Amino acid sequence: MFNVLSIDAEEEEQLFKEFEKKLNVREKKNKHKTKLESCRIPYQNSRQFFNTSFDASSIKILSYNILCQAYAKYANFPHCEKNVLNFDCRNELLSREILFYQSLQKNYPFHFLCFQELDYYPTFYKNHFSQLLHMDSIYAQRTNGKLDGCGIFFDASQYKLIEKQVLEFNQLEKELSKETIQLPFPLKTFLTDNVALFACFEQMETKQIVFVANVHLYWNPEFSLIKLYQSKLLVKELNQFIDQCTILQDKGKSWPILLCGDFNSKPDEAHINPVYDYMTNEAGFTSCYAKLCGKESGFTNFVPHFQGCIDYIFCKHVSDISNVLPIPTLEEVKKENGGLPNSSFPSDHISLVAHVHL
Repeated sequence: MFNVLSIDAEEEEQLFKEFEKKLNVREKKNKHKTKLESCRIPYQNSRQFFNTSFDASSIKILSYNILCQAYAKYANFPHCEKNVLNFDCRNELLSREILFYQSLQKNYPFHFLCFQELDYYPTFYKNHFSQLLHMDSIYAQRTNGKLDGCGIFFDASQYKLIEKQVLEFNQLEKELSKETIQLPFPLKTFLTDNVALFACFEQMETKQIVFVANVHLYWNPEFSLIKLYQSKLLVKELNQFIDQCTILQDKGKSWPILLCGDFNSKPDEAHINPVYDYMTNEAGFTSCYAKLCGKESGFTNFVPHFQGCIDYIFCKHVSDISNVLPIPTLEEVKKENGGLPNSSFPSDHISLVAHVHL
């Protein structure tokens, strides 16, 4: 049985003061200053880490669809109070949330943060998280002028970036045009502008190699076939990236892989959307949450018209999964107008965190 790490009221107040100090520089520069108290996250007992051991082979990784600001409009989220959709308020919440989870395990900071729907990367988030968390980063913007993309932030004091690669899923349209298969919709439908980001890292102390990938698949539930094709291309291109990585001496070895993302696919709909089934069976990936909890989370995306588990931290060729961050309770996500985002959660998705041992 795991023992849950918890904090009392005095520790909570101390954490809040630490957040104030770290975020004070950002607030002073903010022309549209928000009241920090109105953006203060509740430190829910439901989102406490379990006690776990760490060593040089341990990785603490987060996956989070943070909701692109271009989509955070009242027209898309009419159940929300308008101030909840304000960028500055949402950023304060996001920063506090990550700092809070990090503070629960003060000696074990995040090694990797994988964000989907990450916008304002070159103008804001790149420097913001570099200053706040002392992390370097890489980024893949969606194609055809889309404003968001996938980003991987990493602890450069422990991990050295060796190689990286961007996968643009629009290439499916060109590849499928060469085949004779019959599709139920035009080929141009595959031009979704989604991307994935692959990276090879070396742990500086142990020289252990680990591959980290971040992806956001197409959202539309009417086109599950597109998501399946994207998943298959994702696995094929990731395997090729690993095979061609120049630092690897033993080409036949199975290297640890951490794959984060918003797959826009639920685990219990194989008959209409087989992406999860493909990833966990044919592709051979293990879901960290399903492995440790016995099943997937009830939801990772929660709005009044949709609730479901569509975000995952997958892994492959690792020795152990020792910990995950529990999801919030239904009461917490529904307490304001029946869904996310709200004054406690900055996105319509929730964050996932896993501790993996290589």
